[in-house]
Amino acid sequence: MSVDYSQLTAAQLDALLAMPAMAPPAGEVSNFVDPPNQNGMAVAVMVVCITAVVLCLAVRAYARIILLKRVQVQEYLILTAFGCFIGWSYCTLSLVPSPGYYVHTWNVTLRQTVEMGYLVHLAGVFYSVCLPLLKTSIMVEWLGIFDGGKRNWFFWVCWVMIGIQIAFGVAVVIALNLACIPTKKKWEFWVPGKCINAHNIETTSATFQLVSDCIVLILPQKIIWGLQMSWKKRLGVSVIFSLGVLACISAAFRLAVTVIYADAADAIYQIGPVCFWAYAEMTCGFIVVCVPCVPKILLESGVWRKVKKGLGMSVTAGTAANTKNQTGASAMRSKNMRSVNNSYLEIDDDTELKTLGSESTEHLRDPYANTKLEKGIIRTTQVTQNSDLSSSDETMYDHRIQKQWK
Repeated sequence: MSVDYSQLTAAQLDALLAMPAMAPPAGEVSNFVDPPNQNGMAVAVMVVCITAVVLCLAVRAYARIILLKRVQVQEYLILTAFGCFIGWSYCTLSLVPSPGYYVHTWNVTLRQTVEMGYLVHLAGVFYSVCLPLLKTSIMVEWLGIFDGGKRNWFFWVCWVMIGIQIAFGVAVVIALNLACIPTKKKWEFWVPGKCINAHNIETTSATFQLVSDCIVLILPQKIIWGLQMSWKKRLGVSVIFSLGVLACISAAFRLAVTVIYADAADAIYQIGPVCFWAYAEMTCGFIVVCVPCVPKILLESGVWRKVKKGLGMSVTAGTAANTKNQTGASAMRSKNMRSVNNSYLEIDDDTELKTLGSESTEHLRDPYANTKLEKGIIRTTQVTQNSDLSSSDETMYDHRIQKQWK
């Protein structure tokens, strides 16, 4: 049953906002001054997640900008997602002083829920933009790594995922802002208007993100295990691209706590787990998009070789570029050798002798210039070896050879 607040005076509304957001259970008394909470644990979780994200971005920025000096479209997507992550972090950190985390609803006034509702709404919008941007950047990154310019199944799945992520992100943001008309009725409950159950939107969003995380985890594995390399290397690459399992775990817990939060009477107490698992999910998204590119970049830049050398580990001489040059040179030599070998024909008893029309030096340089190449001999060269050594000379020559090898 809806309550009509339009007839309340300012004094009555002020008195209403000073009341607890929920009647305390039997034996409990509302504590608005210093309610029991777990703000210390909440701040620790947030700081760890924020630090992990910043470190991942710093590593990727160093690898891309300093080492490779190459900035691509996914960098801009990641940077925008990071901006949303900062917005999310601001909103969630602002909840620490009031009302706090793991605070029971009966220890919170209705006035506190107004500011809290506004911050939770903003945080939901930032979350709904951040994750699609991250997953879009992951798909763009993988298109550059795995598809090889071919429009195969991997190419189309990635682009379908990109389209769905963008469309779903836009739809969720619109739905969150239209859940109440006017929008501010979501936190200012006394404002006249209409609302739908926003928890259905949140649960649908959490379910969608879990499914998409599973797709991101599975998608590159078929490509990786089909690569032409040793199974150990394939296993290593597979492990790197399996970091998405962390995002899947986080998304699964995020969905579970969202369902609990939607049905909880003590909703303010249950908002903490939703916040923390959403933090974990976004942090894992940044890890997935930043970490896989690091080993390849470090190898290409020579940093890994320098690190191994500094640690006293064995270093394989040569680089990929040298190997490529050596391979090219070997191929050229093989080609030249084949060309030389193909210039000679085996002589048998039935081979027909050919003559050239001229003995000029032009024909010596290019004997095929004016003659169509057919089977046969086009030139013969006679070599005569004369031996004028006398018997004594031969004896002395043999003696010198024997003496040289004694």
